[in-house]
Amino acid sequence: MKRLAAAVLLMILLSTAAMAEITVEVDGVNGVECYTAIRTDNLSLHFDWIKWCYRTDAGLIWQADPIAFPKLEPLLMPQNEEEILAMNSLYAALEDASGFWNVETTGEGRLPVHTAPDRNALRGADGKAAVELSGGVRLLMDWDGWSLVEYRISRDAHRIGWVPTNRLGVAPVLLTDIAVTLKPDAFLTDDPISSWRHVAEADALKEVHLMAKQDAFWGYVRAEMPDGQAVWGFVPMRSMVREDTVDQAMMEKLAGDWGFAGGGELMAELFTLSADGSITYWRLPEEDMLRQAWMTESLAGKETTVMSQHTWQIVSGTAGYEYDLLLTGSTGRVGRLHAIYNEEEQILSLTQGEAGGSWQRLEK
Repeated sequence: MKRLAAAVLLMILLSTAAMAEITVEVDGVNGVECYTAIRTDNLSLHFDWIKWCYRTDAGLIWQADPIAFPKLEPLLMPQNEEEILAMNSLYAALEDASGFWNVETTGEGRLPVHTAPDRNALRGADGKAAVELSGGVRLLMDWDGWSLVEYRISRDAHRIGWVPTNRLGVAPVLLTDIAVTLKPDAFLTDDPISSWRHVAEADALKEVHLMAKQDAFWGYVRAEMPDGQAVWGFVPMRSMVREDTVDQAMMEKLAGDWGFAGGGELMAELFTLSADGSITYWRLPEEDMLRQAWMTESLAGKETTVMSQHTWQIVSGTAGYEYDLLLTGSTGRVGRLHAIYNEEEQILSLTQGEAGGSWQRLEK
């Protein structure tokens, strides 16, 4: 693949007191110029073409899609391996959500712009934010008679907000709803594109729920101001954490061997869950795999081959589910599936978005 640019040196102002040096490499990824290497004082990331994500020199995966040039946000990059793992966990929790649309459109009239699809929601520009639709906007989403739009308010600033109309086009987006905790340096903005204008600081936000992400750097959240007023907007992904509660009793119930019983294969066909938090993926001889022998035959005495081992947890559910199955690989890749356990039938159902499958408990 043709090298489009190499070893581009960026001097990024990280604070008023110091400059930080970031070295990047840019190459073509599916015909788009993207960052294929990013090196900071703390981390060195290379794009993994096979895994389709970034990887540190130590092999830790950052679950970010290729970042298009020149959209790198050095101030919002993970600063260490702990932050990479925390961001991976958030990315996994957002698998139920879809991306925003980006459709240029126009309309009629001048409409008020609210931060949330609610006429009582916080409104920017000291309560006067409005947009002239005839000047053109980008439609990102439509929802319940409202439209989420992006428009320019000056040469150096944009605003993303909700206008009370559904006549700008159809742009359905799937949102999820994940309770998160904000770090002290977090802020909410209605302009993640250019100015990062602060609408609210972390200490002014409560009941924060992550609903979607714009890209690797920005999550879209709903929250409340201290007076209960609704506010939606964008928060840096590295400034949020998901604090999961592990259900050890449920893990002990699910401990054992499981075989695929139908639906979509969100996981391996055969696996063993151990109450200590390890999960082992294994296979039978090829002939037995092809005819799914575990569905009709005893596995006693059959040869098994261990494929890989990772860790698992049953944690508090998201998106309306009671439980989630959290999977973490040795390279830091995180997966999150919604789990439903039918104890009477000994069936474990796993879902993600519109996909789902079921596994039955096996007796070896």
